[in-house]
Amino acid sequence: MSNQRGTLARQRERFALAQVKSWDRSWAKDAMTWAQSLPIQIRTQGLSQTVAWLLRVDTAEAVALAQLLAEWLLKESRALRPLGEAEQPSGRLLLERCIQADRVAYLAAQAEALAVLEPVKLLARVFYDEDNAYAG
Repeated sequence: MSNQRGTLARQRERFALAQVKSWDRSWAKDAMTWAQSLPIQIRTQGLSQTVAWLLRVDTAEAVALAQLLAEWLLKESRALRPLGEAEQPSGRLLLERCIQADRVAYLAAQAEALAVLEPVKLLARVFYDEDNAYAG
């Protein structure tokens, strides 16, 4: 069991690394700041409300974070109902799946969102925090 957890943790880290490194430098610092606060927002307002908020804000960094969560929860971890053949992960689809999910699936997806955000937060600080000697 611990080996499965370790493997899933490594998958999250690899996914987070690829996502964070793909961020555009023009908004990456803002995305880093937002990523730091998303876990609190998810815990207080829930995953569906947080995704709805990201979609409503509609800035490059908000869309990127919604897309990151959609990619992980719908495609990589399959925490929610898997994608159909013609479906692509998106923030809107993630929001729909969150709303349609039963309580158990929703809470599992929320926990998985919190888990994937941990390496995202750490790696974003490594790559984009100006106070970090390794950034840039």
